[in-house]
Amino acid sequence: MIQKQFDLPPDLMVNEVAHRCRTHPSAVRRWIDRGVILADGTRCRLEAYRLPGGWRIRPEDLAAFQRALTNNARPIEQGRDLNGTQTPRVRARQSVGHLAAKAQAKALGLL
Repeated sequence: MIQKQFDLPPDLMVNEVAHRCRTHPSAVRRWIDRGVILADGTRCRLEAYRLPGGWRIRPEDLAAFQRALTNNARPIEQGRDLNGTQTPRVRARQSVGHLAAKAQAKALGLL
C-alpha cells in the first residue's frame, strides 16, 4: 500500500477565496479573467487553473496576488477619490422633524 502525504494545504475554490477576501465570487472570477490595474498601470491577474468543477486557486497564488495589490496601493488623500479628484463636501441635511423640534424648544425657552 502506498501512502501519500501532502504538506500543502488544498487548493481553494472561488467561493472560498471570495469568503476570505470578503468579496463576491464574481469579483474573484474577474480577478482571474481580467485582473486588476495597479497604480503603475500594469495589470495583475490572480493565477488559477480550471477543473471541470470550476476554478481552483493555490493559497500561495492568492497570497502573491494580495501582496501585489498591497505593495502597489496608492495612498488616498483625505477628501479625494481613487483618481485623485477632489470630492465635493456635502453638508448633511437636517430632517424637517428635527427643525420643527428645535423651533418648538426655542419657543418654550429651552434653547
